[in-house]
Amino acid sequence: MGGPFGRLEQQVQGLSAAAAGGFFPLKWTGTHDSWVATKIERKTLDPSLFAPPPGYTQMQMPAGMSGAQKP
Repeated sequence: MGGPFGRLEQQVQGLSAAAAGGFFPLKWTGTHDSWVATKIERKTLDPSLFAPPPGYTQMQMPAGMSGAQKP
C-alpha cells in the first residue's frame, strides 16, 4: 500500500479485523492521534446517531480525483 494514506489504511484494517472478533481497543495511538476509552457500555445505539445532520450537503469529487494511488 503506497501513498500518504497507506500506513493509516493498514492501521484501520488491523483495528477492524480485531474488532470483528469482539475486541474493542481501550487505547489507540495512531500517527497523529491518540484515543483512550474511559467508559464502555454494551448497548444498541439509535440509528439516527449515524444519519447526516440537517442541512448536510454531499460533496462530489471531480472526475479523476478518486484519491487512489496507482503503482
